[in-house]
Amino acid sequence: MVGLIRGHEMMSGRINEVYQKLFRRALTIYVWSISLTIFYTFLSNSIKHYVPIKPEIISDTSFWFILWNTLTLRYSYGWADFLNYYAVFLLGAIPVLFLLNKGKTWLVLFLSVSLWLLREYNFYFAWQILFVIGIVVGYFFHRLEKNFIALSLKLRLAVCFIFLFITIGTLITSALIVYFSEVAVTTPLLNIINENANIWFDKMTLAPGRLFLAVMWFTTLFAFVRHYEDVFMRRLGWFLVPIGRNSLFVYIFQSVLIYVLYPMLSIPSGFSTNFLINLFSIVLVWFAARHFIRYRFVV
Repeated sequence: MVGLIRGHEMMSGRINEVYQKLFRRALTIYVWSISLTIFYTFLSNSIKHYVPIKPEIISDTSFWFILWNTLTLRYSYGWADFLNYYAVFLLGAIPVLFLLNKGKTWLVLFLSVSLWLLREYNFYFAWQILFVIGIVVGYFFHRLEKNFIALSLKLRLAVCFIFLFITIGTLITSALIVYFSEVAVTTPLLNIINENANIWFDKMTLAPGRLFLAVMWFTTLFAFVRHYEDVFMRRLGWFLVPIGRNSLFVYIFQSVLIYVLYPMLSIPSGFSTNFLINLFSIVLVWFAARHFIRYRFVV
């Protein structure tokens, strides 16, 4: 969306306006990240028997130590703890869009891939490649879509079949390994994948397997939604649009909701109970997003 919306604005000549919007958005997310980290840290340290204490929490130290590490983005805690990364990625979108606007797409991709190859255990270096690829695809989306439509029907169907086959196959494989481990152990190929999952599909370092699946799954799902976009808008637009247009608010609100509902979430329960809790949470988030649209708070 950054590449699609802000890229279109840059192409129309509103370059400085785009930079200002991205900077303000990054600053807003940064402020929320700091506020929520401090809030959840001290709340969790104060009510340890109520909330799940995540292993990365800082405790038994001074407020100034926590504040400094939070301000410098070396510490993040809570149920909205991805915001600090997103603030940095949004700020990084400014030079990325600048280079794209100058026709330096190759340089953007080269630098992004280079950082990913040098990532080791650096989360920023690892996950930036997803953000950068998204910006590049969004920036050239209409051109890419036009070029794809211009292909022959057979070639388009072949490409769609390959993506769909890989996506469905890997989804089934993933489900078998995660939810039916006894089957995975007895199946040679699944057992090999399962034994090497931490190497091939590590989340924090965005290992090659996870990066590949992220691109495949997202592309397939996006193509499906794009193809049936009119149907989705007619049938589900009333529900999806308020949530999608207020993603920051929804992300923050769900973190508070998880905290409040934790006593119920921590008790072992069956399918029906879990279904009702999830349904209640989704409906509550939707109502909150609708309320937010109507009154437009500061998020």
